[in-house]
Amino acid sequence: KLRVPAGLIRGVYKGVTAVLLASPIQGAAFFTAKELIKKAAPMYGLSAAQTFLAGIVIGDAVYWIVRCPAETIKTRVQTGIDANWLESLQSIVSTQGLRGLYGAYVPLLQLDFPFTAVNFALYSGLQAYVEAVNSAPPTISEQFAIGFMCSAFTAGITTPLSVATTRILMDSGGGAKAGAVQEEAEAQEKK
Repeated sequence: KLRVPAGLIRGVYKGVTAVLLASPIQGAAFFTAKELIKKAAPMYGLSAAQTFLAGIVIGDAVYWIVRCPAETIKTRVQTGIDANWLESLQSIVSTQGLRGLYGAYVPLLQLDFPFTAVNFALYSGLQAYVEAVNSAPPTISEQFAIGFMCSAFTAGITTPLSVATTRILMDSGGGAKAGAVQEEAEAQEKK
């Protein structure tokens, strides 16, 4: 019989409403920005690699304009700072204005850009290596394994940035309550 540790599943979707509301918009914004860059790149003489990189960077910047408020709200609801997404939105806007929703914008970009750059560089390098060794393009299962290894490695090396970003998200408009939650989290880390 499979036993699930107490509390493992409970609350896993807490705060997800804000993310669900933002996801279609952020996805559309990312791909629209990326495609606009792809169409504009020839006018600026960008190579295929430069076009790809510019599309990812600008697409990510646009993506996080939409996702940052949702991520801020989700984090505050998940950590118990606010009871639900609407309370979180009202609390942040009433204490910090709309700027409070974007307190983590730069840290999120600082996390996402290195993750994306390292991940794509590793993926491209390993894909080329596998192709050279096999004298054929990687199979779907090889691409999956390469993507898995690259993402796991990249997640591991960018974890400190992720922790810093989470702490910033928790403090967005939370004041003393957010500080108390953060202190409790730090105490749990030391155990």
